[in-house]
Amino acid sequence: MKLQESERLYNETSDKLSKLVSEMDQMNSALSDAENRAILAAKTSETLEAQLSEVSSSLEEETRQKLGLVSKLKAVEQAKETLAEQLEEEEESKRQLEKELSQAKTQLVEVKKKVDEEGELVSYLFC
Repeated sequence: MKLQESERLYNETSDKLSKLVSEMDQMNSALSDAENRAILAAKTSETLEAQLSEVSSSLEEETRQKLGLVSKLKAVEQAKETLAEQLEEEEESKRQLEKELSQAKTQLVEVKKKVDEEGELVSYLFC
């Protein structure tokens, strides 16, 4: 009976050991999978951080360029306003000169008419 009892204990212990070994193998496999996923996650995180840094740098450069363009646009708009004011002043000056020219032409016509009339009068008197 002792032999049977010993065999039974041996078999039970052997079964338990096999189960524990199997569980340990499963745990080792799960641990290995978890470690591989952690390594992959770290690599992915590094890649994403590098991409984020690149995008941030690009955004900063784009922002600098945009600010530069906005500044240039404001300068061009100011120059345009100045030129528009100058054009308006020049046009007003042109209108005034045209008015004065028209008046001078009218006076010239009147003077010519008067000279012609006086010339005819002088010719009539001396004839």
